[in-house]
Amino acid sequence: MPLIYIIKEMARDGQSVAGIARELAVDEKTVRKYLNLEDFSPSPPGGIVRPSKLDPHTTARTMARLGGCGIRDPRMGRLVQ
Repeated sequence: MPLIYIIKEMARDGQSVAGIARELAVDEKTVRKYLNLEDFSPSPPGGIVRPSKLDPHTTARTMARLGGCGIRDPRMGRLVQ
């Protein structure tokens, strides 16, 4: 039986977090973490979504191509129409 189910069962029987940790030779943080879990299925690794470094420049170029409202391009020092 997986450890998480054993911890859940022991908690249901009324044992304290410290008692469960001592008996199973695991850290109390691990016991608390398992007790707070509701979904035991493994989750896929999630990555951090970051904006592109080119996003500010893309907007200026796009507006220039579409005949935008005039954006000052800091790299060229002129107004992009």
